[in-house]
Amino acid sequence: MGVGVQMDEVKDSTVCEVLTCEESSYSDIEVSTDAVNIENEVRSNLSSETRSTFIRLQKEDETLLSVWEQTNRKEKEYEIQDDLLMHNGVVCGKPIKQVVLPACKRKEILQMAHEIPLAGHLGEQKTKQCIKYSFFWPSLKRDLRTYCEACKPCQLRRTVMYRDRISIQPIVRPNNPFEVWSVNCIGPLEPRSRRGHEYIVCAIDLRSRWAEAIKTKILMKKLPAKC
Repeated sequence: MGVGVQMDEVKDSTVCEVLTCEESSYSDIEVSTDAVNIENEVRSNLSSETRSTFIRLQKEDETLLSVWEQTNRKEKEYEIQDDLLMHNGVVCGKPIKQVVLPACKRKEILQMAHEIPLAGHLGEQKTKQCIKYSFFWPSLKRDLRTYCEACKPCQLRRTVMYRDRISIQPIVRPNNPFEVWSVNCIGPLEPRSRRGHEYIVCAIDLRSRWAEAIKTKILMKKLPAKC
């Protein structure tokens, strides 16, 4: 999903503007077949930045210093198009040019790609996919994870995962057979046996691996000990 910057390549220049109702005459935002069109929200929420101002923000951003150095070494990952810093990325298996965002604009894009009504508070991966159709910055993955983890609506709706408080401990194998047994109960089993048995008490000797299985009609707390 293209979010916020519309690129119009002309013969001698590339026009890059943050979309607003007043400044942009473009009506189409690039979307994938699985993405949601949020063009109206982009137009109404993004602040106005001229191309020259946006380029200045890129050059003054300290988080992009190493990126500018890569362009000086003519590495293929980044390039400069008419003074605009671009990233050569791949989305859905296809090469795509992404505008490199300065730090001051990243939160705005994260908010729109994740929180506006048509964005639907999607997960980290889908939100990242939407952003990468138009934008990129070196810490995108880390920043997006932090943003999603701090999103209050997402925290209230997500499934709570419970983990065991006590870590699994290895079982020490005894020196002699039949000293220590591992006991477990299986059931109820369907259908019952002809005599009404529907449970099985299983016991395994931890030394010899000898196994015993005892059928029973009911389960009681003292039953494994009696067996």
